[in-house]
Amino acid sequence: MSTYQYSGKVIDRSTRAPLAYAVIHALDAAHAVHDVVAAAQANERGEFTIEVRDSQIKALFGDHEPILYFLVLAEGVEVGSTERTVQWLALQSASGTLELAAANRAGAAPAARAVRYGVEGTVCNADGVGRGSVTVEDRRRRTPARRPRPGRA
Repeated sequence: MSTYQYSGKVIDRSTRAPLAYAVIHALDAAHAVHDVVAAAQANERGEFTIEVRDSQIKALFGDHEPILYFLVLAEGVEVGSTERTVQWLALQSASGTLELAAANRAGAAPAARAVRYGVEGTVCNADGVGRGSVTVEDRRRRTPARRPRPGRA
C-alpha cells in the first residue's frame, strides 16, 4: 500500500502572510466524487500536508487516476479554491504554495460563505447495537446539536 502526499503552504496572495490554521480540502476536479477526498489543517505558519492512500483512491475512483484541487476554509468560511490554479495528480507526491486573494478571506468580502456540514448515519457500540441519541459538537464554536435516532421523537 502506497501513500502519496501534497505538502504545501497556504498564503494570502497580496500580503504573502500565511493563513494560519486554515483547513484545506482536496476535491475531485472532474466532480465525479462529490465528497472531500482528503483534508488537513495548516499550522501557524500556513504549512500543511495532505495524504491519500492508493487503496483510498481506488475505492473512490476505480482505475481512474484523479486530479484534485484544493478548497481552503478559515474559521468555517470558504476563503478560496485552487480549481483553476493548483491541481494535484493524486497518485504522485507533490508540493506547492496555495495563494488566495485577500478579498476572499473570512469576513472580508460579501462573497465569502459559511460552509455547512451534515452528519447522518447510525452510531453503534462494538457489538453493533444502535445507540438511542448522539450529540455532535462543533468544538470550535461550542454549539452542540442533537439529532434523535430515526423513529424517535
